[in-house]
Amino acid sequence: MKIIYIYPSLVTMGGADRIIIQKANYLAEELGYEIYIITDSQKGRKTIFPLSSKVNHIDLGLDFDKQYKYNFFFRFIYYKYQSYLYKKKLSLTINRIKPNIIISTLGRETDFVIKLKGDWSIIGEAHTTKDNTRKIKELILKGGIHKLAGLYLNKQIEKCVKQYKSLIVLNPVEKEKWENVIEAQVIPNPLTFKTTSNSHHDSKNIIFVGRLEYEKGVDRLIEIWEGIYRNNIDWSLHIYGIGTMGNKLRDLIKIKKLKNIFIHQPVSDIKSRYLESSILILTSRYEGFGLVLIEAMSCGLPCISFDCPYGPRNIIKNNINGFLVENGNIKDMIENIQILINDKSLRIKMGKEAVITAQSYQPEYIMQQWNELFKGLIQKQQ
Repeated sequence: MKIIYIYPSLVTMGGADRIIIQKANYLAEELGYEIYIITDSQKGRKTIFPLSSKVNHIDLGLDFDKQYKYNFFFRFIYYKYQSYLYKKKLSLTINRIKPNIIISTLGRETDFVIKLKGDWSIIGEAHTTKDNTRKIKELILKGGIHKLAGLYLNKQIEKCVKQYKSLIVLNPVEKEKWENVIEAQVIPNPLTFKTTSNSHHDSKNIIFVGRLEYEKGVDRLIEIWEGIYRNNIDWSLHIYGIGTMGNKLRDLIKIKKLKNIFIHQPVSDIKSRYLESSILILTSRYEGFGLVLIEAMSCGLPCISFDCPYGPRNIIKNNINGFLVENGNIKDMIENIQILINDKSLRIKMGKEAVITAQSYQPEYIMQQWNELFKGLIQKQQ
């Protein structure tokens, strides 16, 4: 069976890149599928995460990122030209491979692949919330012409997805959000690594992993740490991530004269950083899933997260394997962090429950759901 994933590029430490590569590797190595990943703007860069030699990576040799160097008018012209080349090259590549299944990640290919004629099934794979697919929510919040563009884009995506054979989302709430468009199926993300050891909870490290962007709530980290560190001068907050808010965060740390808060570059071996920590905090304003939660839990960390839309509430069992805090309630977040700082035995107890929770996200279990989906689609083709 031939399966194609379509994705812009595999060059970041982001969760979507990691998950796509992990699933492609598993399907090729463990289940024997013939897997292709088609990117458009790899630009000769190596994938951040290891890609199996059994996975075929084809890049179309475009550069959509270059559009941001131009003003609005030339940017529009450049994008249209790149889109023309993209459709032409993607069409030729897909028709040459003749896949059984095409997986759209709801990017720029969304409204194009349905126009291709072939004996394949097209499914969608959502890596974020419906509200912010392709940054729609951010466009709408800007107002004016951006809002109109966002609303139009949303309608276009819905129109296309309605014609897909299936749509896979990450949590039950997202399934409900898509129900007027298509009957979606929930398949959560799998764990991205295996671990045979857990945190000993002796270290006085708190960890945050995520992009340094507004949606991840990293600005809220500063206010949270301001309420923590003065009464816990022997504890440290370690932030792993990059993004547009990085410099702003560093400036705030200096202005507020905060101690023991460190911003690190993303690392490929994040597991070792979890094992060196005792608590993970998640401050996102919204999450489709919350991959860092199950990663940290698999290492025995209790997690504290804002109850944001919509992923964390499906992973964290409040007061059992961690704490769910009202979204944006800084005071309660600080109080719950303080509870775990003060009580090592509670950290250990919640950490054991966290490991149990994480087991249900093992790749063998999650990928079997994908395997059954693919087999069902093939049967319908016959």
